[in-house]
Amino acid sequence: MPVIDLAIEYKQPARYDDVLEITACFAETPRVRVRLDYEVRRADDPTLLVTGHTTLCFFDRTRNRPIAAPPPVRAVFERALNGQKVEE
Repeated sequence: MPVIDLAIEYKQPARYDDVLEITACFAETPRVRVRLDYEVRRADDPTLLVTGHTTLCFFDRTRNRPIAAPPPVRAVFERALNGQKVEE
């Protein structure tokens, strides 16, 4: 999936041996694009170090065109948004 948009904001520095916790979330079921928002914190500290987002695009490589998210992918996102367990 190509990245079509990316933003990052550094708020506080992380150090070399820090154990970091990265949280990724999304707000809606993807159609052609999906935006993921990120937060980075030290594992033992609630201080927000970094925020950011990426927007990814579902893509047909043979036709070199964007496509709608495949139904199984949409179903996984919908289950997650509804608070249901998403199997790996």
